[in-house]
Amino acid sequence: MALDSWQKTGISGIAAIGIAFAGYSGVQMSRNGAMTTGPKQQIQVHVTGAVNRQGVFKVSEGARVQDAIDAAGGTKRDADMQGLNLAEELQDGSQVDIASSMDVDSLMSMPSSVRHPEKTRSSARATSAAATNSGPISLSRASAEELDKLPGVGPSTAAKIIAYRNANGPFKTVDDLLQVKGIGPKKLNDIRPHAIP
Repeated sequence: MALDSWQKTGISGIAAIGIAFAGYSGVQMSRNGAMTTGPKQQIQVHVTGAVNRQGVFKVSEGARVQDAIDAAGGTKRDADMQGLNLAEELQDGSQVDIASSMDVDSLMSMPSSVRHPEKTRSSARATSAAATNSGPISLSRASAEELDKLPGVGPSTAAKIIAYRNANGPFKTVDDLLQVKGIGPKKLNDIRPHAIP
């Protein structure tokens, strides 16, 4: 049976309404093309240091370090972002600490860092073993996170290694680590097989 123009218009209108309803049904395409349902869950992250507003902020699941900094109102003028991966994905309970450039000049201060809640000392040792088995870590080029994977090196010692090389230039030998406060002969022997200058 042939349809007249009014019937065709009515069928087109019903089809358009059906398409519009499907668009609002909660099924959306995410940025990477995967199908998702509804909004992303929120996670909480703690932002401290040289930011305009320190505190715990809610961000979307899958948020990056830059998103947390934005939630904290951005960085202060003296923020030291060196060595910080702004694209690193955050987890619920992560802490983003932004160092001040004035503080980083001091040997005792920590550089900017991101700490995730599941990284306990025992899992850090397992990560350290896996990392050191994959190849030596360059003392002159490694980030604080990479240095933290060396045996006996935690965030504080990693910060001191970076402060030492900033003040004295690249390491010439692994034995130069003895000049870093807190590293003695025993710790140096543990580190030596896993590091290069």
